[in-house]
Amino acid sequence: MITVMITGIGSNIGQGIIKALNLSGMESRIIGTDIHPLAAGLFRCHKGYIVPLAGSNGWLEKMVEICTHEHVDMILIGSDGEVPFFSRKKTQIEKRTMATVLVSNLTLVDSFQDKWKTASLLSKYNFYHPKTCLNKPRFLKELKEQVGFPLVVKPKTGCGSHNFFVANNEKQLGGALAYVQDAIIQEYVDGEEFTSGIFFDKSSNVKGTISLKRELKFGTTYRAISSHFKEVDEQMIKFSEILSQHGAIGPFNVQSRYCEGRVYILEINPRFSGTTPLRAFFNFNEVEASLKHFLLNEEIQELNPSTGVAMRYFDELYVSLAQAEQIQESRRIMKPNCIIPKVF
Repeated sequence: MITVMITGIGSNIGQGIIKALNLSGMESRIIGTDIHPLAAGLFRCHKGYIVPLAGSNGWLEKMVEICTHEHVDMILIGSDGEVPFFSRKKTQIEKRTMATVLVSNLTLVDSFQDKWKTASLLSKYNFYHPKTCLNKPRFLKELKEQVGFPLVVKPKTGCGSHNFFVANNEKQLGGALAYVQDAIIQEYVDGEEFTSGIFFDKSSNVKGTISLKRELKFGTTYRAISSHFKEVDEQMIKFSEILSQHGAIGPFNVQSRYCEGRVYILEINPRFSGTTPLRAFFNFNEVEASLKHFLLNEEIQELNPSTGVAMRYFDELYVSLAQAEQIQESRRIMKPNCIIPKVF
């Protein structure tokens, strides 16, 4: 039996990794970690641990301690903010434990954590992307003259939709720039939204791509269509070749918009995605491929996604007050137990 640590288990990414692992049918034991004691995913694992914030004092030692104590075979990262820290400490963790850390090289990871570096890389290889500038008066003036409003303001480094603003006029732009530290400003690109997955083997060979046309709600995919989108698929194949040259391994997520016959790449995330379980259902199971290839050293065939439609709905789980108090006090839970009523 494989023992898998899934981090950020309270996130939709971490919980999606659990779903994809269950869809694979592989026999596994799941150790979940999160910074919050009432993260729902902790109660869907075999054991759960509360851990320090990634990169903070004690974080590395806690990771090593859990991996050693639980005999973890592989770490799958379920939180965007943890990716650069695991990339930096990958060698240390693997030397001190028996765990394999699935993460790309730090140079590549840093390129996509820094949104200015991302824009520069896309420009270098002539991919369409939103015109972008740093928060300097001269650059901002030029951008406004080129594209006008609306403009997007977001942190130069960071993840998700935290501190993301769309400014429709000067007043909103000034307010956003006063609020967001170390901001970049981008052209707002309207159009159909896509989220794409690319999977690489340990030699950085591309083993498949998948694109979902999606609708967003609360900052995450709410409805998605898996099909063949010619222009998007072609751009993902082209972009995957660039990532391959830079040593990408494992799962990558690319967000884009299709506007006036062009595919604009918005974000690149070197990790699993919130749509990982949707992709797994559509025969593109990156979690299964990761375990079989990077841990069990099996060769993997190209992942060929099927078509279909995914619609999400809210669900709940319930735990006893005693169990909630126990995990908050001890910072771990050895026998998670919850109730999920079958109301559909």
